[in-house]
Amino acid sequence: MNFKSRTIDLHIIDAPSQRFGKAGASEAVALQYRLRDTDINIVSHIAWDQKSLQRRLSNVLRFRQSYRTPRKALPFIHIAAGHGISDGLLIGQDVPIGWPILNEMLSEINEATGNNLLLGLSSCHGLYGYRMACIEEQKPFHLLVAPWRARTTRQLVMAFARVYRGLLHDYTSVKQAIKEANRVRHKDGTLLDALYGWEVRKAYDLVGYDDPHKLMKRGNKDRRDT
Repeated sequence: MNFKSRTIDLHIIDAPSQRFGKAGASEAVALQYRLRDTDINIVSHIAWDQKSLQRRLSNVLRFRQSYRTPRKALPFIHIAAGHGISDGLLIGQDVPIGWPILNEMLSEINEATGNNLLLGLSSCHGLYGYRMACIEEQKPFHLLVAPWRARTTRQLVMAFARVYRGLLHDYTSVKQAIKEANRVRHKDGTLLDALYGWEVRKAYDLVGYDDPHKLMKRGNKDRRDT
Protein backbone atom coordinates (compact mmCIF):
# COMPACT_ATOMS: atom_id res chain seq x y z
CA MET A 1 0.00 0.00 0.00
CA ASN A 2 1.25 3.45 -0.94
CA PHE A 3 0.64 5.69 2.08
CA LYS A 4 1.98 8.77 0.32
CA SER A 5 -0.60 8.71 -2.48
CA ARG A 6 -3.57 8.72 -0.10
CA THR A 7 -5.01 11.06 2.50
CA ILE A 8 -4.75 9.07 5.74
CA ASP A 9 -6.25 10.38 8.96
CA LEU A 10 -5.10 8.91 12.27
CA HIS A 11 -8.20 8.33 14.43
CA ILE A 12 -7.17 7.69 18.04
CA ILE A 13 -9.88 6.22 20.23
CA ASP A 14 -8.96 6.52 23.89
CA ALA A 15 -10.65 3.69 25.80
CA PRO A 16 -8.87 3.85 29.16
CA SER A 17 -9.55 1.96 32.36
CA GLN A 18 -11.62 3.72 34.99
CA ARG A 19 -8.51 4.55 37.00
CA PHE A 20 -6.68 6.13 34.09
CA GLY A 21 -9.83 7.88 32.92
CA LYS A 22 -10.29 9.58 36.28
CA ALA A 23 -6.63 10.58 36.28
CA GLY A 24 -7.07 12.32 32.93
CA ALA A 25 -4.63 10.06 31.10
CA SER A 26 -4.94 10.39 27.32
CA GLU A 27 -2.93 8.42 24.81
CA ALA A 28 -4.24 10.70 22.08
CA VAL A 29 -2.65 13.72 23.74
CA ALA A 30 0.62 11.85 24.30
CA LEU A 31 0.80 10.78 20.66
CA GLN A 32 -0.12 14.23 19.38
CA TYR A 33 2.66 15.71 21.49
CA ARG A 34 5.24 13.28 20.12
CA LEU A 35 4.04 13.91 16.56
CA ARG A 36 3.57 17.68 16.92
CA ASP A 37 6.28 18.45 14.34
CA THR A 38 4.53 16.39 11.63
CA ASP A 39 1.57 17.12 9.35
CA ILE A 40 -0.30 13.98 10.39
CA ASN A 41 -4.00 14.74 10.85
CA ILE A 42 -4.93 13.26 14.24
CA VAL A 43 -8.57 13.00 15.28
CA SER A 44 -9.34 12.19 18.94
CA HIS A 45 -12.25 10.13 20.26
CA ILE A 46 -13.22 8.76 23.70
CA ALA A 47 -15.02 5.48 24.48
CA TRP A 48 -16.05 3.99 27.82
CA ASP A 49 -18.14 0.96 26.88
CA GLN A 50 -19.32 -1.06 23.91
CA LYS A 51 -22.01 1.41 22.84
CA SER A 52 -19.72 4.43 22.96
CA LEU A 53 -17.00 2.53 21.08
CA GLN A 54 -19.50 1.64 18.37
CA ARG A 55 -20.57 5.28 18.11
CA ARG A 56 -16.98 6.46 17.79
CA LEU A 57 -16.30 3.95 15.02
CA SER A 58 -19.43 5.12 13.22
CA ASN A 59 -18.12 8.69 13.53
CA VAL A 60 -14.87 7.62 11.89
CA LEU A 61 -16.73 6.44 8.79
CA ARG A 62 -18.64 9.72 8.57
CA PHE A 63 -15.53 11.86 9.05
CA ARG A 64 -14.52 11.83 5.38
CA GLN A 65 -16.77 10.76 2.53
CA SER A 66 -13.76 9.80 0.41
CA TYR A 67 -12.98 6.92 2.80
CA ARG A 68 -15.37 5.05 0.52
CA THR A 69 -12.84 5.60 -2.25
CA PRO A 70 -9.86 3.84 -0.62
CA ARG A 71 -7.41 4.83 -3.33
CA LYS A 72 -7.97 8.44 -2.27
CA ALA A 73 -8.33 8.33 1.51
CA LEU A 74 -8.27 5.87 4.40
CA PRO A 75 -8.66 6.03 8.17
CA PHE A 76 -5.94 4.53 10.37
CA ILE A 77 -7.83 3.51 13.52
CA HIS A 78 -5.80 3.40 16.74
CA ILE A 79 -7.63 1.96 19.77
CA ALA A 80 -5.88 2.65 23.07
CA ALA A 81 -7.51 0.22 25.49
CA GLY A 82 -6.84 0.25 29.22
CA HIS A 83 -6.19 -3.49 29.26
CA GLY A 84 -5.85 -6.30 26.79
CA ILE A 85 -6.00 -10.08 26.97
CA SER A 86 -5.52 -12.69 24.26
CA ASP A 87 -9.32 -12.95 23.87
CA GLY A 88 -9.96 -9.24 23.36
CA LEU A 89 -9.89 -5.78 24.92
CA LEU A 90 -11.06 -4.50 28.29
CA ILE A 91 -12.19 -0.87 28.23
CA GLY A 92 -13.67 1.50 30.79
CA GLN A 93 -14.74 -0.35 33.92
CA ASP A 94 -13.36 -3.66 32.57
CA VAL A 95 -15.98 -3.92 29.82
CA PRO A 96 -14.96 -6.90 27.65
CA ILE A 97 -14.80 -6.40 23.89
CA GLY A 98 -14.01 -9.83 22.47
CA TRP A 99 -12.45 -10.20 19.03
CA PRO A 100 -15.73 -11.38 17.42
CA ILE A 101 -17.46 -8.28 18.79
CA LEU A 102 -14.70 -5.93 17.63
CA ASN A 103 -14.69 -7.63 14.24
CA GLU A 104 -18.40 -6.94 13.89
CA MET A 105 -17.97 -3.33 15.02
CA LEU A 106 -15.23 -2.73 12.45
CA SER A 107 -16.95 -4.55 9.60
CA GLU A 108 -18.76 -1.50 8.18
CA ILE A 109 -15.55 0.52 7.96
CA ASN A 110 -13.65 -2.42 6.53
CA GLU A 111 -16.29 -3.00 3.87
CA ALA A 112 -16.46 0.69 2.96
CA THR A 113 -12.68 0.81 2.49
CA GLY A 114 -12.54 -2.28 0.31
CA ASN A 115 -11.05 -4.46 3.08
CA ASN A 116 -8.19 -1.98 3.45
CA LEU A 117 -8.71 -1.22 7.14
CA LEU A 118 -5.58 0.03 8.89
CA LEU A 119 -5.68 -0.85 12.59
CA GLY A 120 -3.44 -0.20 15.60
CA LEU A 121 -4.31 -1.82 18.93
CA SER A 122 -2.43 -0.20 21.78
CA SER A 123 -3.02 -2.70 24.55
CA CYS A 124 -1.28 -5.68 26.04
CA HIS A 125 -1.56 -8.70 23.72
CA GLY A 126 -3.20 -6.53 21.05
CA LEU A 127 -1.69 -8.51 18.18
CA TYR A 128 -4.00 -11.37 19.15
CA GLY A 129 -6.55 -9.28 17.28
CA TYR A 130 -5.34 -11.37 14.33
CA ARG A 131 -7.98 -13.84 15.52
CA MET A 132 -10.57 -11.65 13.84
CA ALA A 133 -9.19 -13.00 10.56
CA CYS A 134 -9.95 -16.55 11.71
CA ILE A 135 -13.66 -15.84 12.11
CA GLU A 136 -14.73 -15.48 8.48
CA GLU A 137 -13.33 -15.65 4.96
CA GLN A 138 -13.32 -11.90 4.40
CA LYS A 139 -10.17 -10.41 5.87
CA PRO A 140 -11.13 -7.96 8.68
CA PHE A 141 -8.16 -5.64 8.12
CA HIS A 142 -5.37 -4.94 5.68
CA LEU A 143 -2.78 -4.18 8.37
CA LEU A 144 -2.72 -4.72 12.13
CA VAL A 145 0.00 -3.15 14.30
CA ALA A 146 0.14 -4.15 17.98
CA PRO A 147 2.24 -5.89 20.67
CA TRP A 148 2.18 -9.62 21.34
CA ARG A 149 2.97 -9.25 25.04
CA ALA A 150 2.18 -7.06 28.04
CA ARG A 151 3.61 -3.55 27.64
CA THR A 152 3.41 -0.32 29.60
CA THR A 153 1.47 2.65 28.25
CA ARG A 154 4.67 4.67 28.00
CA GLN A 155 6.37 1.96 25.92
CA LEU A 156 3.39 1.71 23.59
CA VAL A 157 3.12 5.48 23.11
CA MET A 158 6.80 5.70 22.21
CA ALA A 159 6.61 2.76 19.82
CA PHE A 160 3.40 3.78 18.07
CA ALA A 161 4.63 7.36 17.66
CA ARG A 162 7.63 5.98 15.76
CA VAL A 163 5.41 3.77 13.60
CA TYR A 164 3.05 6.60 12.64
CA ARG A 165 5.92 8.98 12.01
CA GLY A 166 7.45 6.43 9.68
CA LEU A 167 4.28 5.47 7.80
CA LEU A 168 2.38 8.77 7.68
CA HIS A 169 5.15 11.39 7.71
CA ASP A 170 8.34 9.85 6.32
CA TYR A 171 6.40 7.37 4.14
CA THR A 172 8.70 4.47 4.91
CA SER A 173 7.71 0.83 4.47
CA VAL A 174 5.84 -1.03 7.19
CA LYS A 175 8.94 -3.15 7.76
CA GLN A 176 11.10 -0.07 8.32
CA ALA A 177 8.53 1.65 10.55
CA ILE A 178 8.29 -1.43 12.78
CA LYS A 179 12.07 -1.69 12.89
CA GLU A 180 12.27 1.92 14.08
CA ALA A 181 9.62 1.28 16.74
CA ASN A 182 11.66 -1.62 18.04
CA ARG A 183 14.96 0.25 18.21
CA VAL A 184 14.97 -0.23 21.97
CA ARG A 185 15.07 -3.95 22.57
CA HIS A 186 13.61 -5.69 25.58
CA LYS A 187 14.67 -8.92 27.18
CA ASP A 188 11.27 -10.49 26.44
CA GLY A 189 11.09 -9.46 22.80
CA THR A 190 10.19 -6.49 20.64
CA LEU A 191 7.65 -3.78 21.37
CA LEU A 192 5.47 -4.03 18.26
CA ASP A 193 4.85 -6.31 15.33
CA ALA A 194 2.67 -6.07 12.23
CA LEU A 195 0.42 -8.61 10.52
CA TYR A 196 -1.47 -8.48 7.25
CA GLY A 197 -4.97 -9.90 6.93
CA TRP A 198 -3.95 -12.08 3.99
CA GLU A 199 -1.10 -13.78 5.86
CA VAL A 200 -3.31 -14.56 8.86
CA ARG A 201 -5.79 -16.30 6.58
CA LYS A 202 -2.97 -18.17 4.87
CA ALA A 203 -1.60 -19.45 8.19
CA TYR A 204 -5.09 -20.31 9.44
CA ASP A 205 -6.03 -22.20 6.26
CA LEU A 206 -2.69 -24.03 6.32
CA VAL A 207 -3.10 -25.57 9.77
CA GLY A 208 -6.89 -25.55 9.95
CA TYR A 209 -7.04 -23.96 13.39
CA ASP A 210 -6.01 -20.88 15.31
CA ASP A 211 -2.27 -21.21 15.88
CA PRO A 212 -0.47 -18.06 17.11
CA HIS A 213 2.89 -19.87 17.01
CA LYS A 214 2.48 -20.33 13.26
CA LEU A 215 2.34 -16.55 12.95
CA MET A 216 5.00 -15.75 15.55
CA LYS A 217 7.52 -18.09 13.92
CA ARG A 218 6.65 -17.36 10.30
CA GLY A 219 9.50 -16.78 7.85
CA ASN A 220 10.18 -13.54 6.01
CA LYS A 221 9.85 -15.32 2.66
CA ASP A 222 6.06 -15.20 2.96
CA ARG A 223 5.86 -11.59 4.17
CA ARG A 224 4.66 -8.84 1.91
CA ASP A 225 6.53 -5.56 2.33
CA THR A 226 4.69 -2.31 1.59
